Amino acid sequence: MKEMKDTLTKLQASSKNAVDKCISLRDELQQLRDAVQDISDKSRLELSFIATRKCEDKIERYENFLKENSLQVKVSITFQPNSEIVQYLSKLSGLGRIEHSTQTLKLQDDPNKSQHNVLVADVGNKKCDPLSPGHVAVTLNDEKTGIHEVQFIKVNNRQLMTGMKLQLQHTSRGIAFHKGDLYITTDTALYKYTIYEEKSDSDTVYMCAVSPTGDTLYITNASQDKLLTLASDGSVLAIFTDAVDPGAVHVTPAGQVLLCGCSSHIILQVNSKGRRKLATLATQEDGIQSPVSICYNRHTACIIVGLLENNSILVFKADNLNLPCECVVVHL
Repeated sequence: MKEMKDTLTKLQASSKNAVDKCISLRDELQQLRDAVQDISDKSRLELSFIATRKCEDKIERYENFLKENSLQVKVSITFQPNSEIVQYLSKLSGLGRIEHSTQTLKLQDDPNKSQHNVLVADVGNKKCDPLSPGHVAVTLNDEKTGIHEVQFIKVNNRQLMTGMKLQLQHTSRGIAFHKGDLYITTDTALYKYTIYEEKSDSDTVYMCAVSPTGDTLYITNASQDKLLTLASDGSVLAIFTDAVDPGAVHVTPAGQVLLCGCSSHIILQVNSKGRRKLATLATQEDGIQSPVSICYNRHTACIIVGLLENNSILVFKADNLNLPCECVVVHL
């Protein structure tokens, strides 16, 4: 490396000398040209003759200089590797180890509530929900160890710090928060503690979302292919059945309802009353494969979808919710 730097320094010095000499010759030629043009009086023909001869001499010197300094030399540089490095690397079994999670990552909630941040939770955690611009709640659920709890996390300078834990006596699946009220689904019930319960089958109360005004709740019944719309007191306002295996549900800041069909590989937009489908936003042809989470980021006008099967997040640019486009795949 030192030899290459020394060679470069010499070449730069040589080039500078050549440039300086070229500029000097150019200036001299311009001065002589101006002098010849100024001598127009016939009585000064001798001076004109002398100036012309000097111009010819300078021109000849200039042409010789250009010939001598034209790019004619071909330079080849050969790199000689250090053989000790090759020998050392050949003895290594690998260059290192990458720490990674063995479970699928999923995007699980609304980035609009967390100061433009996107919050990603591990599959075992199931849900990440911002309580305020500086706080997050994550449901922790492990049937093998019997852990069912809500972990509160503080967001400070883009760093996550764990806070208090809320111990639960039931499965903790989905989570939503609105003006001090915490909603948690258990696969069979919704707790505010308790608003709505349906134990006729498993996954009847799967995921939930709250309207911006807080007076309407949306519950997915995955086992019976339903989206239920509830009042804040738990009474059923509407039942939407035009969805196969509904999972994640999300309400945008404008009140638009987005619904994932996991096994049907589809994203739907439902009206705010939860009675009818407004549009099919994306299907398997758009890259939707077992969607398990969804949210709309109003700051970027993007629909973000977490996929179960291929460890990916799909990002749809959707200035108009009925016209998603420009799909971007993020592999995790």
